[in-house]
Amino acid sequence: MAEPLQSGSMKIVNCLISTIASCSLLACGGGGGDNPQAGPSPATVTVAFPLKSALSALAISGYSRSFSVSGTCTGTAIFARSPASPGAIFQGVAALSAVGTVTTNVTNCSPASSVARNTVYFDSNGVQLGFSSGNRFGVFTAPPSVPDSVAVGSTGLIGTESLYTDSTKTMPTGRSELSYFVEPDTDATAIVNLIEKVYDPSNALLFTEQQRARITPGGTLTLVSIDSQFSTTATSHFIYQ
Repeated sequence: MAEPLQSGSMKIVNCLISTIASCSLLACGGGGGDNPQAGPSPATVTVAFPLKSALSALAISGYSRSFSVSGTCTGTAIFARSPASPGAIFQGVAALSAVGTVTTNVTNCSPASSVARNTVYFDSNGVQLGFSSGNRFGVFTAPPSVPDSVAVGSTGLIGTESLYTDSTKTMPTGRSELSYFVEPDTDATAIVNLIEKVYDPSNALLFTEQQRARITPGGTLTLVSIDSQFSTTATSHFIYQ
């Protein structure tokens, strides 16, 4: 999952989007997405978008996207993930793996520069199995449920990821719930909002991230923005556009 930048003693934490969820499945509240474009009328529910195959294709191909950072910090960030490659083992089964990297340079937070990495694991069809990153480890309790086709207004739960300190899974740290909502964009595209909510073991909401990606009827998926907002004792808010 994509990992939000935090100031001071906070850290960059990989959450699925992406996901593909992780960061959710792509990198995965409140605001931060593209506004519907002027000109053509927004896509209607009659336009179908192949979400499942689009996410799988992105998992296999990888991506790199530069952003400006606003909110608690200002600066720049690059979210990237390598193409998924065979040869990994995840929870005892053969898997594809891809390395995700978040590089940040900010002017009013500490540290001013940082690089965070995680490894995301997929099955042979590009369906995410989980991730590992330093002292964080996530595994889906069941394979993510991504619909083959969606339209503007479609919404649903993708899955739940159990979170631990490492792959032994002896120390749980909470869970991550991934969902999606398809928003209007133009007459030929829509915005898929992949939403991740992270909870601690006591069920307190710690973090919400919205990763918005533009999707075409042909299945091209392009990351547009990321909105990361913390809850409880940390109230930092980061917008990547």
